[in-house]
Amino acid sequence: MEETGYSGMELFGPQQRWKTLIHAEDRYKLLEAENKVLRGLSTQVEIRLKHPEQGFKWFAARLRPLKDQEGNVTQIAAHFVDINGFKQKEEQLRKMAYYDELTSLPNRKMLHVHLQKVLAKSQRHQHTFAVMFIDIDDFKQVNDTLGHEAGDQLLKLIARRMEASIRQEDIVARLAGDEFVAVFEEVSQEEVKNIAQRLIRSVSAPYQIKEQKTKISLTIGVSFYPNHGEDLFTLLDRADQAMYIAKKKGKNRFELYDDKLMQELKESGKLLEQFLHYFRREYRKP
Repeated sequence: MEETGYSGMELFGPQQRWKTLIHAEDRYKLLEAENKVLRGLSTQVEIRLKHPEQGFKWFAARLRPLKDQEGNVTQIAAHFVDINGFKQKEEQLRKMAYYDELTSLPNRKMLHVHLQKVLAKSQRHQHTFAVMFIDIDDFKQVNDTLGHEAGDQLLKLIARRMEASIRQEDIVARLAGDEFVAVFEEVSQEEVKNIAQRLIRSVSAPYQIKEQKTKISLTIGVSFYPNHGEDLFTLLDRADQAMYIAKKKGKNRFELYDDKLMQELKESGKLLEQFLHYFRREYRKP
């Protein structure tokens, strides 16, 4: 028990101190394990325990029952193995798989996992949600003028401003290059409009890059489930369509998807150009 900083009696004695030391998210796991041991079975569970000096650490708790001559469980024998280093490496690998290396935002893979969960939840509870397609305007000019290192620095700053502009329960992911997607659960059109305006104001404020001030703007398209689509591919597509229209109207603005948008494209003769634009989108790749 030395690894934990406590004795077995301190943790599992009459005061049951483990209940105050274990991470709130792991209490149910150890409670289930304790009940299993009290029924006479040995078990193992991974938990976070608050070390007296090192804060919360991960341990593999191996628990077995100690019985009297009549076979009744009288005590719990516990052995804790420090697995904190392993868990930290596991978390690093998870971040590499699901988070963008440059901006630390969720990546395309995490976005699709999240969208699938949001879609299933919305279908089950008949809730609406919004998909926001965000494109940085003329970002290539920054790379060409200040260099790719400055461009990377700018993307990091943009990502932080985006995170600060959305609600805590929502996510914004980096899709590819200078393209981002945000997802908003149980949200009204008015709320999304306010968030879009807030994003545009925040991201459009000046930046200090390489001792030079630079400005950037963004263009946003939004689609809503289920009004604009009932599957993720359609919702992403239509948010992209709305963003495309916003670009054609002058950039640094947002548009909500509307069936009339496609009619506008047809009438302006831009339909083929738009289809090619969609085809190049990386989220269409398998």
